[in-house]
Amino acid sequence: MKQRFDLLVAAAVPLETEILRGRLTALESRTVGHRSLVTGVVGDLSVGVLTTGVGKANAAMAIGAALEVVDATLLLVCGIGGAYPGSGLSPGELAVASEEIYGDEGAETPDGLIDFEEIGIPLWEDPSMKYFNRFPVDRDTAAALIRAAGEAVRTVSGPFVTVSTVTGSRDRAADLERRFGAVCESMEGAAAAHAAAVWGVAFAEIRGISNAVGPRDRSSWRIEKAASEVQEAVIRFVSGRGRER
Repeated sequence: MKQRFDLLVAAAVPLETEILRGRLTALESRTVGHRSLVTGVVGDLSVGVLTTGVGKANAAMAIGAALEVVDATLLLVCGIGGAYPGSGLSPGELAVASEEIYGDEGAETPDGLIDFEEIGIPLWEDPSMKYFNRFPVDRDTAAALIRAAGEAVRTVSGPFVTVSTVTGSRDRAADLERRFGAVCESMEGAAAAHAAAVWGVAFAEIRGISNAVGPRDRSSWRIEKAASEVQEAVIRFVSGRGRER
């Protein structure tokens, strides 16, 4: 029988969940699919915290392995990410996904990338719809995350783009932002949403902004601040979700 959770939180690296894990009571730890799964309780909600590793492949493999052995009402990706220039977001602020997009899956042409919808091959399909480069999020959960996050930190919602190679130039940042209307970039989100669609689990994502998307300027990055703010927002969200039961 699968272990049941109200919420499964997935993040690439331990830094992105260490505060959340510190708030869990009735703490237990196990390995699922060669990845760490820490379980416990926040308020009256059962929560699993999964460390996936960095990138699309790690995220999809870890989440898929976890969902084979646990039953979660909601999969929530929590972590840090980059803000596209037009988002208006600064390091330490928060972004909530309105949809998840594979930004570099498809075919390269002289005129640029064509995605899987243009190619005509779905990445996943179920009886209700075909999924190409875009995967939905749970709208009610996204709205609740925006409310919880916005209590303390400026929060923007919009499309999230997932890439295999982190954007490091102004031209590429502008192209991705123009193509997708993106506010935030990560290396795991769309793959996690893809896995959630395959396993039929509601999905949402929130990220703390650690840097601007574009030329790499490590002196301006605020990784610890971004990781802290996003986890505190998740804790507020979880606490509110528990009170609504």
